[in-house]
Amino acid sequence: MENNNKLEGLLLGAATAAAVGFARTDDETQRRLRHTREDVRDVQRDLRDLTNHGAIQRLLMSVVQDAIAGLSIANPMIANPTLTPSAVAQARPDLASSMEAAVAELNFPPKAGNYTANGYIESIGELTQLFTVLTFEEERAFLQGLAMDKQPTAGQKLQAYYAANSLMTALYGLNLTWQQYLDAWRRLFGVGGVTDDHRSPLKPPRIVGIDPTIASVVALGSTDVNGYPYATYNTDYASKWRITVSGPGSPASTNMFTVQFGTEFRMAGPGGALQSYQPVVISQDTKLNITAVTSSGFTVKTTYGLNGGMVIDCGFATVAG
Repeated sequence: MENNNKLEGLLLGAATAAAVGFARTDDETQRRLRHTREDVRDVQRDLRDLTNHGAIQRLLMSVVQDAIAGLSIANPMIANPTLTPSAVAQARPDLASSMEAAVAELNFPPKAGNYTANGYIESIGELTQLFTVLTFEEERAFLQGLAMDKQPTAGQKLQAYYAANSLMTALYGLNLTWQQYLDAWRRLFGVGGVTDDHRSPLKPPRIVGIDPTIASVVALGSTDVNGYPYATYNTDYASKWRITVSGPGSPASTNMFTVQFGTEFRMAGPGGALQSYQPVVISQDTKLNITAVTSSGFTVKTTYGLNGGMVIDCGFATVAG
């Protein structure tokens, strides 16, 4: 019996010690759990604050994602490690061929793209194309070329603004075609040869419908007139002729001949379609009168009677307008 009491006492002491140990362990576990829950709440609060932050909200806007998507197109493709060398071809997208139609449809605000809940692209927006173009070499070279080596003064900044703003104001009042703008740029820089057919001596005007009272009409130049000291460079805008009257002479108000332009005068009208128009023609000699001006040519008439055998060297100037 005494042994049993001793055994029970030992067991009770061990159980009591174990209970105390378990209580302490449980207290430590609960303390750690409380700290963990507090840490989780802190993380949740920080995540909530981050996702509600204005900078993050702006990053999630469609137009901002469009811009980022456009820039990401230029990101170099990285090849995965392989046993043998591999080449990754990344072609530059061809945006120029469809640019005219795309620009004509631009609006404000820009059309935004569509994205899935996890940020994947379903359809791109207008800014995607813009920011992709900004990664192209020529656009970057042009924009970087605007940078100067010194800080601009207030007056210089105004000059840059005036130049850009006045250019846009002038363009708003025009209705030219792409080719007409190309011709204007080439004329401005004086390169690329003659781009305006009316200025080209390779497409000169010609004489048609000569009246019998006129013996001949030839271009005034060394090529057609023996001994003449100057070359012939007749154009639609300025042409020079030697007129020889026949023996009997030419009465007043006679339609002597017609000058036919090398190229018809046409210009883009409302809507951009080319339309024929009538230029202004001036005679250098008062003995000759200009009549019947059309987009294709004009007629030269005598102001008063001309004597037989008379030789007249005369020029005609055509003013486009």
